[in-house]
Amino acid sequence: MSIWNQIVDLFNPSSDQIRQGESLARDYQAKGYLALTQKTLLSLPDSVIAVFYKTLAGGKVPVSPVSDLPDSGWLASSSACFVNVRATGLREGEFGNFIQASKLLPAMRVRAIHLAPFTEYEFGTIYAVRSLKTIAPQVVHTALAQAGLRPARQLDAFIQAAHVLGKAVGFDIEPHTAQFSVPALEVPEAFRWIKVYPKDRQWLDYMLAPEQVYTKEVQERLASEIRSLIGAFLKERSLHTFDEEETDTPERVAEKRAAFQDAIQLMIREGYWTVPLHSWDAEGLPRFAGYNLNDNYPIFQYLNRDGKDSASWAYHVVSPFQFYYNIPLQGAVLRQKPEANPAALDLFCSAFVYWRERHHFDFVRHDSVDHVFDSIFDEDGNWPLSDRPTPVVLMEFIRRSKLPGKPYIAHLAERMGNECEDYQAIGYDALLGSDMMETVGQEHLEKSFRLQAELTELNKRRKTPFAVAYAVDTHDTGNPFLWGMSLAEKLGPEGMKLRCFLGRFLGWGGGKRPKYEVMGLAELSTGLFAANVSEQNLVWVGDEEFSAFYHRLEDVYDTLKPDLAEGRLIESYSGMGYAWWMVAGEKNLIVFALWYEQIAAYSETGLEHSEIVESYSAKVGEFPFPQRLLASKAGHGWNLRALRTMDLSQNLKIWVIPAKG
Repeated sequence: MSIWNQIVDLFNPSSDQIRQGESLARDYQAKGYLALTQKTLLSLPDSVIAVFYKTLAGGKVPVSPVSDLPDSGWLASSSACFVNVRATGLREGEFGNFIQASKLLPAMRVRAIHLAPFTEYEFGTIYAVRSLKTIAPQVVHTALAQAGLRPARQLDAFIQAAHVLGKAVGFDIEPHTAQFSVPALEVPEAFRWIKVYPKDRQWLDYMLAPEQVYTKEVQERLASEIRSLIGAFLKERSLHTFDEEETDTPERVAEKRAAFQDAIQLMIREGYWTVPLHSWDAEGLPRFAGYNLNDNYPIFQYLNRDGKDSASWAYHVVSPFQFYYNIPLQGAVLRQKPEANPAALDLFCSAFVYWRERHHFDFVRHDSVDHVFDSIFDEDGNWPLSDRPTPVVLMEFIRRSKLPGKPYIAHLAERMGNECEDYQAIGYDALLGSDMMETVGQEHLEKSFRLQAELTELNKRRKTPFAVAYAVDTHDTGNPFLWGMSLAEKLGPEGMKLRCFLGRFLGWGGGKRPKYEVMGLAELSTGLFAANVSEQNLVWVGDEEFSAFYHRLEDVYDTLKPDLAEGRLIESYSGMGYAWWMVAGEKNLIVFALWYEQIAAYSETGLEHSEIVESYSAKVGEFPFPQRLLASKAGHGWNLRALRTMDLSQNLKIWVIPAKG
């Protein structure tokens, strides 16, 4: 029986709420989605969505839609949406929870849900993970917890909700934790440490120089001391872990959280600190440079590989797993091959397996793997130049994630790039891609057509397909180092329509380009980056006009999907002001066209675009080339008289010509 049966009993819905939930379930069964804004769905009473899912489950426990597949190739054809559970609240000061977040799912036209980190965190940012095993109280439905439905069971409810809708569920794995985290204290061997001299914190203890503290001998000594220190502390508090366990009472959980904070203060008094993550463009490790006595923390110097200050790029509040011993100090000459650290690898790999076994997750989205290939010395990927995971580490993580007997577990790499060959070689099924950082225009379309062709050729020699997603938007475009705002805020409705269109129609045949989107995008909501790094909700806009466009586009995609799946490119063109491409499917010939703002740029020949005579020209909304050329381009097997037009907006057109006979 689905857990939603129990939740309905706990909510005790009124007869009106039961009727509303059952009515929504019938609408969903008829259409395959709910054509409501996500903000409207979030406004539903909890009891209504509980009835909705109970009705759809039909008394059975929903199972993963991919768990019976023989491999992980399904991800290459699966659109996905990012969901930050904490940010699904509608009122200031009231965060979302797993029940609230489940309300969004029926309106998301995707096959996979990418969950943001949901375990305990530090500094308000969900990516500064404090625990690998304890769910953050901020994402828990308080009333249900008080009624006895534990956080883990509430997570189960969300996953069952996604599964009953036919959606796979994955979550973020980071190769780092918060600077002081539960795993750092309980498995100190898996992290890199310094120890400052308690009587004069401007110096390292044991008279160590900064270049000495990172040797294997020193690291093993510090880890041993910390293990003894924390072991004695836990024994004194009658604990064996800081993490929440299934039998813990709320009072016991509170005791553990208080004990953990006390343990951090003990570590600080004794001088123990994990080493923070270096910047993305660095080689070696950050250099201990003294101590801030006013705010009570060690200071590190961050230099990139060119010897320039890169502190602004360093993520000071997290510490990486120590995957290798003997990585040298920044600026040092590499004299010996670093030695693998099994403790770090085991802990890293266990982070996903723990949740997979208990909650039936289907895939992993790997955070912070953007620069793994420019941070290694050797071709076999096992000689790191930095504190980032190596290709060998990631290969082993992927291998273990599928054991025992879980070949369907898929892996998405958060790489804002398009290096298909590199990432597919170590086991990934898909890349996030670079589209979120590009402006829609001639250059963007030219790149997209090249990438689609590259993927087509790559997949001819693979047993399972590989894809580069088309990211309509992502959770971190609001980062000041990227766009500084969500793309919905930057581009507005018309700009986002272009991106949604490309997110659905740039992939065909063997060139997989599944759509990637974020919660709230379908109604132009904003503020997702801020909601990830601080305790606030998304700014839910609820734009009904854009939501209607989103669902209309998805309906068109569903109609054309069979032809796209088997499609082959006849011709593509990207000009200064518009682009088109023609794909032949089994039953239809499809011409896609979009018009965009001209961008001043130079071509590969060095000529200004204004000096180039373009091959085609068409006014906005017109068929993109003379129709008399159709037969010479695509052959005579198409019934031009039956041509029909699908108007999505003034700047977005699709023409469908059925096959003859």
